[in-house]
Amino acid sequence: MHPEFGPHIAPHRRRPVAWYAPPVLWSAARKLLAAQQFAEQLDRRDTFPPDLRPVDLSADASDGEPFWFDFVSDTGDGGDATFAVAQALLAPSTAGTQALDEDGRPLPEGRLLVLGGDLAYPGSGRLDYQYRFIEPFEQAQAWARSLGASRWRCEPDAAPGRTDKLLLAIPQNHDWAVSCSAFCRYFVSHHSGAVIAARTPQRQTWFAARLPQGWWLLGLDFALEADLDRNQYEGFLALLQQGLGVGSNVVLVYPEPYWTRPLGDGAPNGYPKRYQRLEARLLAAGARIRLRLAGDLHHYAHDQLQLPDGSDSHLVVAGHGGAFSHATHTVETRRPKHIRQVLGEGDSELARHLEVGLARNAEEAALPAFAPGLRYPRPLRTRRAAWTAWTGLFRFRSSGWGRPWRERLHELWESNLGLLPLLGGLIGVLTWFAYGIHPQPLTTLVPSPTAVLPAAAVLAACTAAIWEPLAPWRSLGVGLGHGAAQLAAAFTLTVACFGAFNPWLAWPLFVAAAGATSALLLGGALALACGVLNLAGNACSGLIASEQHKGFLRLRIGADGALTVFALGLDRVPARRELPPAGEPLPPRWRVLERFRLKR
Repeated sequence: MHPEFGPHIAPHRRRPVAWYAPPVLWSAARKLLAAQQFAEQLDRRDTFPPDLRPVDLSADASDGEPFWFDFVSDTGDGGDATFAVAQALLAPSTAGTQALDEDGRPLPEGRLLVLGGDLAYPGSGRLDYQYRFIEPFEQAQAWARSLGASRWRCEPDAAPGRTDKLLLAIPQNHDWAVSCSAFCRYFVSHHSGAVIAARTPQRQTWFAARLPQGWWLLGLDFALEADLDRNQYEGFLALLQQGLGVGSNVVLVYPEPYWTRPLGDGAPNGYPKRYQRLEARLLAAGARIRLRLAGDLHHYAHDQLQLPDGSDSHLVVAGHGGAFSHATHTVETRRPKHIRQVLGEGDSELARHLEVGLARNAEEAALPAFAPGLRYPRPLRTRRAAWTAWTGLFRFRSSGWGRPWRERLHELWESNLGLLPLLGGLIGVLTWFAYGIHPQPLTTLVPSPTAVLPAAAVLAACTAAIWEPLAPWRSLGVGLGHGAAQLAAAFTLTVACFGAFNPWLAWPLFVAAAGATSALLLGGALALACGVLNLAGNACSGLIASEQHKGFLRLRIGADGALTVFALGLDRVPARRELPPAGEPLPPRWRVLERFRLKR
């Protein structure tokens, strides 16, 4: 059953993706595996034009006015969250809110909107984009126009000019789950204004923009390979002959925060990844990497490093544009990020590269480290929220009770509750293999040799759900304990149900009880892993599925050449059960979480 489309659908009716619903699990896994196989045989990035033409915005601040632009990522889930962020992005300014600059003035809308990927979930197909990204942004734009005319024109049929609204975007893994086809339809080599009628000048799934005052903005595309392809790498290197060099300040927009992984990012010895080589080549050419920016993790996290030349470099994760909120107290977010410049022998391009990531041993822990800054939501808040995961599979947000029973059942199946009968059935199959249940005395319930393989599969699956390579022993302990608890619960229910009831009655009772019990055990294991041991942040956060603590970045290049980053946040997202009337002000609780300045 397809969801209802149209500009009249209120944000609250666009329910968040239920990541544990059987149809979502099946669809996401199937599409992602198919896209992975396709990428291994034919990388679609090879089909794009090899030459990279930068979008030149360097003259936009020639009259002395600041140049403003926005960054938002991971917008494509949760109608209320996506609409709230789109409202703030497209409003003429943040007037009437707590989001003010140093002088107490509202922050104006940016001419350039940079999208960091994952624009729709779970599979980013054509219908997903329309339902979860295009329509909410169009609704927000219609509301924003009722507040007054924006200074940026959104008229794709008009001649290009300095008053156009511009969009630049990179895809993430969910965009690539359908080989990036929907993403390319909206952003690559199309100037039809399909997204809020803005211009989309890029010709590849990656981009380069020359900004005022010697700033450069480079958007990279990893596809599903966690690295650049050859054409993309050579295209960025060609910019070194087009003004990107000595005196340039660079902002790198990544599809994922690779610095939350161990140093080296899994590259084989002697063959560093292309993005690592690109960073080294930029530094060798005299450019300075001032800001590495990414989404993918649905929170805000900022780290800063003071460089030997007196400047500073920053790491920012800002994937809080929609969808659920990721925990900020987990291992990959809490641990310090280290930097290492590798200078090998010879003149080969493989000889030099730059690594940023987490230390794996004492030697790497002695390397220069970024100082941790603000985390949003606060780690204490996300730790407390993790403890609510034990009831996560039982949460259900209805679209309305006055509907036919078949639609209600379908809605339940597509919620997290739909996993309960599936879990019960799987445990029933496991129990059948283990004990060979049939109407005989209880003393026959002795595990058979066929139980070994299913039991091992349960232990492996439970361990994989909580596995964290940065803390292997803790992950293994919780995973095996979770698996043992699931097996013990299955045995107890087998004894209780089949020892007391007729098999025809025992089976449905067993499936219902097994589904509920396994769901509570899964939630409890994730609550323990995330709430106490700082593990399994993605699995736990997806189960909680909080739509609160949303935001985006608004950036300003001033007349003095400094780049100021304003991190905007909204602690509590309004539940929009109907579209806001024309002229209704922006929610006043928008505020500046933090502000930091990068001198030229």
